[in-house]
Amino acid sequence: SSDVCSSDLAVRTAIAADPTAQAILNSGRSPKDILAALDDVPSVQGALRTYLDVTGWRVVGGYDIADEHARERPDLLVNLLRAGEVRTVSARDGAAAMAALRAKVPAQHQAEFEALLAEALLTYRVRDERNFCSDAIGTGVARRAILAAGARLQEQGKLKDARHLIDATPDEAHALLEGRDGPSADELAARTAKRLASNIDDMPDRLGIPPSPPPPAEWLPPAAARVQRAIDLTLQLMFAVPAKQEGQGQQLKGFAVSPGTIEGPARVIHDVSELPSVQDGEILVTPSTGPTFNVVLPLLKGIVTERGGALSHAAIVAREYGIPAVVGCREASKRIVTGQRLRVDGAKGEVWILG
Repeated sequence: SSDVCSSDLAVRTAIAADPTAQAILNSGRSPKDILAALDDVPSVQGALRTYLDVTGWRVVGGYDIADEHARERPDLLVNLLRAGEVRTVSARDGAAAMAALRAKVPAQHQAEFEALLAEALLTYRVRDERNFCSDAIGTGVARRAILAAGARLQEQGKLKDARHLIDATPDEAHALLEGRDGPSADELAARTAKRLASNIDDMPDRLGIPPSPPPPAEWLPPAAARVQRAIDLTLQLMFAVPAKQEGQGQQLKGFAVSPGTIEGPARVIHDVSELPSVQDGEILVTPSTGPTFNVVLPLLKGIVTERGGALSHAAIVAREYGIPAVVGCREASKRIVTGQRLRVDGAKGEVWILG
């Protein structure tokens, strides 16, 4: 999330320092016109273009070329630029937290702790950069290419909408571009309509034969066994769906993963296509998050998810941005409605529906 955060801070700092840019950003123009006008302001242009390159070409919310680019939602980008301060945890805060953790480690285990910490920091950086700096960019580049090809086919009358090419197979797309027989415009439009009408919750948990469990760690050599146990624990803390914890009345309970208490309106997101609706100062309520949710993080006051543990994406980025978060809060997106006022206690793992 660091590249998004730094480019976001740079462009908003540039806008704040230029009265002309501030007036444009807060004007009643359409979001598309606001971005175009800001690009004509010399003091803002460089930072804005960097921000749009970093944020704009990544798909919003998921890992699928069917998900929109941020550039396709200028309303989202303008909301982000109008948002309040960029919420981050400073290096000083991080150093203080690490010092407090080190102080709890017995002297005889200090060396082992430092070795494991160094390994964890390296491993997490590789994972984070792969997700956001590789997968997200690659998916965004693929979407740009498909939409460009789709625009050509739409001009030729072979598609009703350039975005319908997303629902063609690679062989079908090649055939249409090369002038050979392929699916009709009506067929691809029907495929897109079916996809958009489908809900991820209606999908089966798996396809085909149920997977077998991993081999027991004790079957492996000591070094490999350690890695096996670490992988298993990490996956559990990232993806496991926890047992429901019963709250009282309008209280929901989950896992406390990022401290702090905040109140604000809820924004319930059931599908990534709804992500651009997030407004500044809202508390995101969703089944789970992924790295490309990072685009809207500057808008959020808090995060509540139904899945995940201490190493889930929502938990990690909430701590990085210094916003309260509760994960593993079962049925949150069913119990809570967008606009309801919530209180999130990220230290106790409690979410209260205030009204």
